[in-house]
Amino acid sequence: MFPDKKSKHIQENGFTLIELLVVIAVIGLLSSIVLVSLQGARAKARDAKRISDIKQIQLALELFYNEYGHYPPADKSAKLQHSLSYDTSSTKTPGCGHCDRWCILDNELPYITLPNDPVLIPGQLYYAYFSSSADDFQTYGLAAFLETDHPAALNDGGYYDNAFEVGQRPIYCMNKYTGLNRNWLWRPTGGSWNWICDGGN
Repeated sequence: MFPDKKSKHIQENGFTLIELLVVIAVIGLLSSIVLVSLQGARAKARDAKRISDIKQIQLALELFYNEYGHYPPADKSAKLQHSLSYDTSSTKTPGCGHCDRWCILDNELPYITLPNDPVLIPGQLYYAYFSSSADDFQTYGLAAFLETDHPAALNDGGYYDNAFEVGQRPIYCMNKYTGLNRNWLWRPTGGSWNWICDGGN
């Protein structure tokens, strides 16, 4: 009995198990390379948004200063001077930061609705603002922590290499203090916040 030509043709054109495994491995490798590069591009895009957000907030802060002669109060021991009084013991509002400073600032700035970090991982990626009654709110610090090594964070004159910082307070701290006390926004491992650098320039 002669072999079936049709079945022989199918057998010759089929893939072996090894060939299929090689193809799957190559596809997996290419997919992981594309995924890694895509994640890096997304992180850079988020950092670009963070820097843009900080610059817009900085402009709103300067408008506030021109109108009121000081920056918005965000000292945990101070009562707000304009639209809102708040409980200094409040630290629990989600997305509002330590002592609700971010939400307080949002209520105080009439020129902008404050954005939040695109990822908003508590204790890692967040926006931070601080001004102090120690110098009658004549200086402030404003920062966004970044995911990538962005040149703007390395050359902004602030304390953190992984944060884009603006305002007089980071520069003031860098000029006045050395070592740990240069850190204007410090949180130890235990999780409690300490604002080391007070005063004005």
